[in-house]
Amino acid sequence: MNRVLLKTSTYCVMHLVVAVAVAFALTRNWHAALAIGLVEPFVQTFAFALHEKFWAKRGVPQTEKTSGGCSHIRLWPKSQPKAAEAEAAAVQATA
Repeated sequence: MNRVLLKTSTYCVMHLVVAVAVAFALTRNWHAALAIGLVEPFVQTFAFALHEKFWAKRGVPQTEKTSGGCSHIRLWPKSQPKAAEAEAAAVQATA
């Protein structure tokens, strides 16, 4: 089983339990809690899978370790040489 499918499946189960518990806490009605709890995570699971695929296609690394042991997410590639060179040339040309 690939990572995205496994992660999505475990997220679905966790989300189902939380959604039913929150819906029951708000409504005190098991029928309503189960209805809400079954529909919302089902929709959210597919949204999560699409979100993961979007980030995977962007080529963004999952995490990078820093010297302090903390992780951070880099949203953009470290360098874009052609774009940076073109921008630098345009700035020099106008100066």
